[in-house]
Amino acid sequence: MSLDESLRNKNSPVAIVGAGISAQRGFTNVTIFDKQPYQKSKYSFEDSCDAANADPNKIIRVAYGDEKIYQDLTLEALKHWEEWNEQLA
Repeated sequence: MSLDESLRNKNSPVAIVGAGISAQRGFTNVTIFDKQPYQKSKYSFEDSCDAANADPNKIIRVAYGDEKIYQDLTLEALKHWEEWNEQLA
């Protein structure tokens, strides 16, 4: 089974190192290795979560020169990021 084929199978074993909040994404057999106890701290920056995903300050790059598709994707992602923050607040 190739890597591409195994990633199509959501039951394939997956190991993620330094996962933060980007883990699991639909897979069912995932082991996450991260130094932060996210299940305990709930990603709280005040509880010493030092990953970028727990930092309250975000810098988002929108300018990609002539690559307008990346600009469009970034702006679309930013919209979803803001919606997600509203849902979590």
